[in-house]
Amino acid sequence: MSGKGSAGTDRWQRIRAHLDRSDYLFAAIFAVFAVVYFYDVFRGDSPYVHLKADASSLASFAAAMDHPGLFAGDAILDDPRHFDYYPTIHVPAIAMLFDTEANRHLEGKRS
Repeated sequence: MSGKGSAGTDRWQRIRAHLDRSDYLFAAIFAVFAVVYFYDVFRGDSPYVHLKADASSLASFAAAMDHPGLFAGDAILDDPRHFDYYPTIHVPAIAMLFDTEANRHLEGKRS
């Protein structure tokens, strides 16, 4: 009687039976493209966030929630009631990431 391990092994053997040289070539080309693209975008620098469209609003809302004093006098970000209507998981998630990975730009540090 076969156990769980052999069922998983049989599944991978069936998958490998359907792969040919072109599948491996495609995977290799994709991997090379991913590495070249990553290098071209980051060029050895720390990864950065593309703040376009909605992402800039979400990042601003999260920053205003965490650092309200930095936005005193701002027409929108001064009062959280101006953006509390925007219910999304992204704003608390961005704030959580700030807590785990210090935001060097808000703190004035560059590494």
